Amino acid sequence: MKPNILIFLVLAFSLAACQSTAAPAVSAPPLRDDPAEQIISDLEEYIPTRMQQSDIPGLTIALLQDHTIIWTEGFGVSNQLTGQPMQADAVFEVASLSKVMAAYTALQMTGDGQLSLEEPVYPYLPQSWMPGTRFDSSVTLHHLLTHTAGIFNRDEEPTPPGESFYYTGYGYARVQRMMENKSGQSLEKLAQEYTFAPLEMTSTSYNSPTALAPRLSNGHVRASYALVRFLVPATAIFIAMIITAVLLLRLWKKKWICPPVIWVLAAAGATTTALLGLWYLYHWSIPKMGRLMMICALCFEALLALLLWAGLKARKHLPPAWQTIPRKWLSFAGFTLLPIALLIGFAGLITIPTPKGPARYPSAAGSMWSNASDLSTLMIELSQPQHLPEDIACQMCTPQIHVNPDISWGLGIGIQHSENGDSLWHTGVHFDFTTLAVIYPQTGNGVVILANTNHDEAALRDIARLALGGKTAWEIPREAQPSTFMPEGSFPK
Repeated sequence: MKPNILIFLVLAFSLAACQSTAAPAVSAPPLRDDPAEQIISDLEEYIPTRMQQSDIPGLTIALLQDHTIIWTEGFGVSNQLTGQPMQADAVFEVASLSKVMAAYTALQMTGDGQLSLEEPVYPYLPQSWMPGTRFDSSVTLHHLLTHTAGIFNRDEEPTPPGESFYYTGYGYARVQRMMENKSGQSLEKLAQEYTFAPLEMTSTSYNSPTALAPRLSNGHVRASYALVRFLVPATAIFIAMIITAVLLLRLWKKKWICPPVIWVLAAAGATTTALLGLWYLYHWSIPKMGRLMMICALCFEALLALLLWAGLKARKHLPPAWQTIPRKWLSFAGFTLLPIALLIGFAGLITIPTPKGPARYPSAAGSMWSNASDLSTLMIELSQPQHLPEDIACQMCTPQIHVNPDISWGLGIGIQHSENGDSLWHTGVHFDFTTLAVIYPQTGNGVVILANTNHDEAALRDIARLALGGKTAWEIPREAQPSTFMPEGSFPK
């Protein structure tokens, strides 16, 4: 190759590399500025299709423009078994959006002089709630609201408050206890006084009172979600019972074979023991989960018994070649394991409603029930405060902690940064519900979406993207991440 051609190729590759290096980063998509009628029409066409793709039984949405609710609608069904249509004012369990409401209430109490952001919280908590580290006396309400208390669990070395962001509901349990101990009132009464009543949120409660019962939506899960949680302990108990029975029979009758009655008694005993244990466990934490597992377990046992009976009948009609002892055991295993596998597989394909009911213990971390309109009212208040003192309102929606290039955290609310400006947001996920609330304070445009399943969190972000445009980094970091306090004026744009 001639020297001048070689030099030309080197220069060409170098220029291409420089151009590639200097290429600007991809900009965030622009925010939508279409007429409201066009956005609503797009959503009405897109939402049913997206729900079908993600097997979402029901969903409600509220669309905000210029700090005003311009449209609310319900899609799908409130209960997949009954087929009850979803109404726009349906009330959902909103999971972690409870934290936003609790933070707002705590800040109202701060403005009222009952709480202080910088006051240590440990004097107002039971001793058992503090891990007993040298940082206990340094944890403040500000740390708890921003998920930077630095106390993860008792098995890990805690970090100093303010150095790490770790999203946790445990911190908000402390916020709740501090609020209740300082005021002498329950979380529900405090929220009613400081938040629900001033904002006229008539469909919101931490207790899910009977007045809201007719509008409560059922959550939905795969049947296998509850069934597997029953089968794991039940199977372990069943195997332990059979092994014990075999050993006793060997000692007593010098035989290794259990008669059928032993298998039936072991199955009944394992089922009863597992259900009683799970009922006791979930009775104190998630009562509806305990009831759901009991329903799924009993249906599973009834169907399995029917299939096993049919299988045992069918074994009698097998060809003579299958009547030998080894093949009898092989056919017995097949007629036993195949129905179990089929039932578990079928359970993984069907979606069932979870029982409705109030929270046993109202929780600032996740027990609140609300609807799209009420949550929209809260988001409008956060973006354009009318009831909080100005200095506290500014802190709530100003980045307090920098988590990553996309996300910072205010006092109880997430803040997404983009070229289109910051958006205030929070999500909520329970095993049977998913929620998302977003608003851009500069324009007052936002969206609240509530779904009665958690099959696909991305579906809610896709719907919000269609409604608002712009960036959609609305996912809560779940792992502990180093973070820094952000002095005013240094927030990313």
